[in-house]
Amino acid sequence: MIEFAYKPGVLWWWVGVPALAALLAWSYYSARGGVNGSLRTGLFTLRVLALAVIILCLLDPQRVEEVRHYQPAHVAVLLDTSRSMGWVDDSQRRLAVARGWIKTQLKVPANFSVSYYGFSTNLYPLAHPNSRPPPDSRTERPRRTSRSWWVKTPIGKWPTSGQNREH
Repeated sequence: MIEFAYKPGVLWWWVGVPALAALLAWSYYSARGGVNGSLRTGLFTLRVLALAVIILCLLDPQRVEEVRHYQPAHVAVLLDTSRSMGWVDDSQRRLAVARGWIKTQLKVPANFSVSYYGFSTNLYPLAHPNSRPPPDSRTERPRRTSRSWWVKTPIGKWPTSGQNREH
């Protein structure tokens, strides 16, 4: 593609083109000699071409080649696998809803690379959204032990250690 390094403003075109046309007309009509019509037209054409070449050279044309470098696109999907994602909302666990959303709603273009990560107390890579988190990641629902009791709260039941209290 060819671009011009010098780009004159609109004023130059509106003033310059009519001035150039007036110069050509003056040159054409002030020429002396008995030249026939076809030679006169040929000489006028040569004058127009010479001025066009001069203008083209003054605009400083440059060949420009657009080179596009594509960086690989990376998308990191973070999946909360904390203990609260094990709670049941509307008959499904929150983690199952999040995994279902990733599977059905997340639209990533084909040329993107996707990395899945889970987090609870720390961040760890997942092979895919349905991967099981590592055992140290507290995703599972709390188990009842001999030292903990269930406490009723407005949200649900929470395990505590110590005495059984009503909130």
